[in-house]
Amino acid sequence: MKEENYNLSEEEIVLIQKFREEQTAVERKVKYFNLLSTQEDLENEIEFISIRTSLFKFLTRVFSIYYRWCNDHDICYFCSLNMMIQTAYKESISKENVDSKSDTLNQCSKRLH
Repeated sequence: MKEENYNLSEEEIVLIQKFREEQTAVERKVKYFNLLSTQEDLENEIEFISIRTSLFKFLTRVFSIYYRWCNDHDICYFCSLNMMIQTAYKESISKENVDSKSDTLNQCSKRLH
């Protein structure tokens, strides 16, 4: 197998560094979010809501960047996003649940409509 060298542009290097930094920050927030959500008695509900809001803002920024990238590369944003969501959903639940809940992949949350 031939080994190929890939030269990244300065912009790509900066984007990768930013992604890694943001990924680390999100991992910290998700761990903290999970800690708060598992506690039976939430002492500070405002902080809990703040973590959820900042995670929402971060994901909004990520999807905005991804939307621009899809436009630049002539890729359907919604189709690729749907594929990612389905893949993440399938990977996050066990094999038995995937078989028993296959219809839920195409349903929307009523809270968003």
